Amino acid sequence: MTRLDQFTFHKVIGRTPDAGLVCFTAVGCGGCRRWNALPGPFGAARPRVHVFEMNAPEDTALTREFEVFHRPARFVFVDARFRRPVYSGPGAPARARALAGALAAPALEAP
Repeated sequence: MTRLDQFTFHKVIGRTPDAGLVCFTAVGCGGCRRWNALPGPFGAARPRVHVFEMNAPEDTALTREFEVFHRPARFVFVDARFRRPVYSGPGAPARARALAGALAAPALEAP
């Protein structure tokens, strides 16, 4: 996972080819630790996805912009355009289904 902050977020996402998954996490977040501890974010059959991590308590401007209230919170971008949030359980099959659904769905307006 590549760490981003509120100063690098838009520049890096704008240059990311294919799909990007932004994960809002926190150091003391148990759900974030469990989700991140699993091997590979979406299993072996995943599409090309660049995974980024944002520290929600430190980067409050983006945390508010994306209306993050619960962690981990994940958002998909395709070709630098916001696609949608990704909701899933921590297991690799659930994550793979959620990502595939987000990638197949039409883009939404960014928060």
